[in-house]
Amino acid sequence: MAKKKSVIKRTARGIEHKPSWKNILLALTLLPLVAGVLLIIAWALDWDVTGSLENQVYVGILFILLSATLSNLAQKNWPLFIGWLFLFIADLLFLLIVNPSFQLVAGALAIAGGGIIMFRFFQQISQRSEKAK
Repeated sequence: MAKKKSVIKRTARGIEHKPSWKNILLALTLLPLVAGVLLIIAWALDWDVTGSLENQVYVGILFILLSATLSNLAQKNWPLFIGWLFLFIADLLFLLIVNPSFQLVAGALAIAGGGIIMFRFFQQISQRSEKAK
């Protein structure tokens, strides 16, 4: 019986308890994700939901990027938040302003945001592989 108690204590210490409001906030960040996926599915099925079938996929991507941005903000994961925010702003510029100079700015923001996200993910993968050794 003593072994079971020690196992329970060790697992109980390793669990990080988050406040319930934070869990609710993280759950709410899934709403734009679901909306974006549904808009892309509707676009693939040629269902016009937003008024313009051409922009519907971009609005769906915008919602997905908003979800990732808000999720990382709620988790205080600043490098990923900045990367997703750059991608969100790039998509917003691409949707709203049809000007070649703004399109270049959107492209630069997209490359910067993608670079930050890739760097952070590769950094996490290398940290996990070092822990496994």
